[in-house]
Amino acid sequence: MITFDGPEEKNQLPELLEGYLYGLGEVCHTLFGKKGEVAMYSAIGSYFLKFLKQKLGIAFIEENPWQRYCSIIKVFTSYGFYSHVELNEVGPNKYWMLETNQYAGGVWEEQGAWERGTPPCPLWSIILHSLSEINQTIILDNVSYNKECNGYESTFHFEKILKVNKDVIEFARNTLREVLIPICSNCKKIRDANGDWIQIEEYIAAHTKAQFSHGICKECAVKLYPDMDLYAD
Repeated sequence: MITFDGPEEKNQLPELLEGYLYGLGEVCHTLFGKKGEVAMYSAIGSYFLKFLKQKLGIAFIEENPWQRYCSIIKVFTSYGFYSHVELNEVGPNKYWMLETNQYAGGVWEEQGAWERGTPPCPLWSIILHSLSEINQTIILDNVSYNKECNGYESTFHFEKILKVNKDVIEFARNTLREVLIPICSNCKKIRDANGDWIQIEEYIAAHTKAQFSHGICKECAVKLYPDMDLYAD
């Protein structure tokens, strides 16, 4: 039996890892349903694993899926994602987990996330992608609410990934970039996947088949060429 307890006062994960990713999870489910949602979570997870490593120095390197899973849970508990977690191996490739006061647990319940098998949270996306790095995935067998301890009990197992549909994952990554596009609030340049700020026309041309024909709107015509009356009736 492995037990982890979080801090007495909730020391939440960075705000970027909390509400931001929850909202994306719901967008993923709406756009793609169950199959595409899992691919999208994996794509998002790859970004946040990179974020954890670069910003917080956190990396998961265990080659055994159960050990890596325990490491992930330990890290998130230390940040207050859970107040208390119990983990136990109950059989060959069969595991049990009790989690109490987990972040967003009530929201997951209200939206039926457990029935979908993919709770919309940063932890789930990070688990999926981190396990995929060692050719494994996690399968939820059962999840139930435990009234006595006000927490969730789950049983699960790990499975080897036989084939990764890279086209689906690449589509998910592209869609993620389309759902959230970083744009400068002043000059309106867009930050691309490489972190470079480029003109909006260049960005759209690179991601779509659209072509541009430049003109000038009435407001700019009046401002820039007040003597030319370009919009005369």
